[in-house]
Amino acid sequence: MNQIFLEKITKSKSPNKCCLHLSDGSKLTVFIDSLLKFGINRGSQIDDEIITKLEYEIKLKNINAYSYRIAAGFVRSKSQVIDKLRQKGYELPEITAAVEKLEKLDLIDDHKFVLNFITMSMRKKWGIAKIKNELRKRGVKPEIFDEIIRKSVSEDNLIDNARQTAIKKIRLIESKPKEKQRESLIRYLTNKGYDFDIIKKIINELL
Repeated sequence: MNQIFLEKITKSKSPNKCCLHLSDGSKLTVFIDSLLKFGINRGSQIDDEIITKLEYEIKLKNINAYSYRIAAGFVRSKSQVIDKLRQKGYELPEITAAVEKLEKLDLIDDHKFVLNFITMSMRKKWGIAKIKNELRKRGVKPEIFDEIIRKSVSEDNLIDNARQTAIKKIRLIESKPKEKQRESLIRYLTNKGYDFDIIKKIINELL
């Protein structure tokens, strides 16, 4: 079996990369710092093990760059980031390494995600049940969000939001009989995630 050596190194069109010209006529585009990491220079023997390491380095750097873009561009839960990386075709060891790096950079933090999500949910005037359900859909575990919700969302705010939501709804259905208004309002507030006690209070107050 013929041995393959690195004949020359040329610039690549991509930043931070270079092109390796091998003695068998093939070329390999790699990151410049990978050459330093593996001690590769002109005349080095390039075997299958070295090529595998270089290709893995490329995959790691690509997944790190992609994961950084999706985490920094929009607030996402850890589970959402992992799902995005899976959809891109990356494998579990690479995903795990990328996610750990994002956590160290404080770009993934489910506690912060939940706090941001609660703020958004309160603006939309959602009740607790809907907030929890939407967080579950985003892969956040109850052991993370239950305590945060308990400390962050007050009963008074929920009642006030439910009241404002109900008043707007009543304006749309005020031509209906009272009983129909009650039924419609109960369904609407339930879908918004409010519990029975709050719904009962608002119904008794407004109708």
